[in-house]
Amino acid sequence: MSEKEVPQELVAAILVSFINSQPVLISQLYDFYDTETQICQVLETLTQNWTENNVLNCKSVLTFQDIKNIIKDKPPFTGLLFKNIDKLSHSVQCELAEELMHPHGELNALLKTSVLVFSSECPDNTIDPSLTRHIVLQETIGPSEDYTTLVELPSITVLNDTLLNQMRDAAKKIYIVPELLGYMQDIIIFIRNNRFSRVGLNPNASLFLDQVTRSLCVLRGSKFATPMMIKDAARLVLPLQMRLSHYSEEPSLMYGGDMSVARVLRNEVNEVIILETLLKEIPVPR
Repeated sequence: MSEKEVPQELVAAILVSFINSQPVLISQLYDFYDTETQICQVLETLTQNWTENNVLNCKSVLTFQDIKNIIKDKPPFTGLLFKNIDKLSHSVQCELAEELMHPHGELNALLKTSVLVFSSECPDNTIDPSLTRHIVLQETIGPSEDYTTLVELPSITVLNDTLLNQMRDAAKKIYIVPELLGYMQDIIIFIRNNRFSRVGLNPNASLFLDQVTRSLCVLRGSKFATPMMIKDAARLVLPLQMRLSHYSEEPSLMYGGDMSVARVLRNEVNEVIILETLLKEIPVPR
């Protein structure tokens, strides 16, 4: 698997999710076949039990029982690719989320080594918030992405429980100085207090940011965190966890603000823009 064939960020995203025993949600911005091929390459390399039958094309008529029937006989350490996860009904997405909440659920081991993909070009299909509460990070795949800067990956071998446990143990031992712990909390607080935030952040956001920071340190072979690693982790974790307000909830409207101006202002921002703006504003510990 060469770097030219598969973006490093994609491999890193899947590895981070496996280290933290959580699925990864991937937003694809261009031809899905290319994205699917890349993801399958990664899963085939990382897992021992990958077959083409591990790709599940989600449809609106699919029930949670259908999903259980499809994957019930698969080995516990495998890889699953859920294509078009946003096409599932919200009730089925909620049932998937419920399964992820229980560590001894019958599908839990499989779902936690899964990749869920949705098309960001289909606004009518959405990801239910109950599902994103149990997903570590979102990786966006797009033609303009620079796939050479986020993570320099070690040699990738077939994952197994022993190797994963070693990586998980290493993640727990990563040292994060108090100043950087405070920096991580500042990022969370600034997002929660942002004028465009509706309900702040997913309650799991702080935990996810810590987990992904530690996982990136493991992948980079570092025993301690740096501000850059925290920023990289924030870019992977926090956009998915943010909930933005409607333009009608703009605070200035309480004091006679113009609704049309509020609409334009809100339409010019998204989760990524807000996060990047805050990362430039929040002082980095020296």
